[in-house]
Amino acid sequence: MLQDQGRDDQPEERSAGLSASASTKPQRRIEPPPPDVEELDLSHVPDRLRERFRRMSKKYSRVWDGTLGEIYTTVHRIELIPETRPIAKAPYRAGPKVCEIEDAEVQKMLEAGVIEPAQLKAVTVKDTYPLPRMDECRDSLGDTKVFSALDAISGYWQMPIPECDRDKTAFSCHSGLYRFSRMPFGLTNAPATF
Repeated sequence: MLQDQGRDDQPEERSAGLSASASTKPQRRIEPPPPDVEELDLSHVPDRLRERFRRMSKKYSRVWDGTLGEIYTTVHRIELIPETRPIAKAPYRAGPKVCEIEDAEVQKMLEAGVIEPAQLKAVTVKDTYPLPRMDECRDSLGDTKVFSALDAISGYWQMPIPECDRDKTAFSCHSGLYRFSRMPFGLTNAPATF
């Protein structure tokens, strides 16, 4: 709520370094810019404060221009109870619309630099031997006449991941943070393991 105290020509930035211009990184837009100050509906602002509010809004317009600033004066630390292990739960059911909304939000956060994809592939030691050739695999079947793919459905998920490596597969989505207990698709060296 606006209060009629002080003068609008006095500096409003009293918090140490907490301004939209504090960031030296490129600003990333997370919301469309608001309408021009002159177009704002200020009917809820008391008459005696409207003009001051317009001047202040114009002067500090970078604070709410739709870009994401970054505060360098503090960080948020999370200290876990000793011996705490990552929490893993089965994901909640989500319909296509929820997933669509989630994907849009994840993309928005990626573009804004709020989240980043896990870099497991970049730090995984690559197997040095080549994958078997498909034609050689077929040839090794000899005169076999009947083939079945029933046991290959979700084949990667049939391969367990040792407990010591499960945290390396952690990911989060709309319902929380997860990790794989079975081999997921897309891991480096997963095709060779399968």
